[in-house]
Amino acid sequence: MGKTMDSCQEYRVRVRNRSDWRNYARLRLLISVGKPYHEGEKLQAVVDWINKNPHITEVQVCVGDFLQRHNLIAYGEDEERASYMALLAGTSWIERNESILSGLQPKWSFTRWTDWFGIEEFYRTHAAILRLETENHAFKKSLDLDASSLAKRKELRGESVPKDLVQHSYNFVTEELAVFTMLSRCLPAAEVYPGTSLEAVKYLHGKDLPEILIPLKTRYIVRINFERIKLSSDVLLDGAA
Repeated sequence: MGKTMDSCQEYRVRVRNRSDWRNYARLRLLISVGKPYHEGEKLQAVVDWINKNPHITEVQVCVGDFLQRHNLIAYGEDEERASYMALLAGTSWIERNESILSGLQPKWSFTRWTDWFGIEEFYRTHAAILRLETENHAFKKSLDLDASSLAKRKELRGESVPKDLVQHSYNFVTEELAVFTMLSRCLPAAEVYPGTSLEAVKYLHGKDLPEILIPLKTRYIVRINFERIKLSSDVLLDGAA
């Protein structure tokens, strides 16, 4: 009789916040298309974690696809092609991961970036963010830190940095804040994201803001980590006991 150890690696979610997120029946998964923590086993771990919390009755999957055109433009794509590539990447993400998300026990739905970008409310909200930047030096400083952070990380890794990357990152962040304001107003939720918070998001939390931007002061973001776990089982080679 002989045995072999059949092992596999999987992940589980660890919530970095206190338990306040349990007060929310709706979760919003903020998806950065192209990030590995929003794919495969890690996305499956998020689904498993949600299913273990019966108080969650709704999940909104916010696919941040069109937003990524700013990064593509920074690397030389024209706006039309960058927009097409970003939307195609979003569609591919949905097709690739819909089978995982279909395992969610609460009701769930997708929202694409273009559901919010370009409508009248977006332009009013975005204008309010730009206006706040001109009026509030601390907010402007936080935006500048966010806009320059990607370029600095690339420099530290010895990668080439396009000359206009910081400006396009600024466009990325201000657009992101505008859409998040609209999402938070229309569909309040605990927002789940494994990345780090923007400096601008941290600055705005709890601040007195113009009425149109008030949702930014009350956003609740659930910060999660992925912990690798090892599952092992003995498999009998010859079927004998």
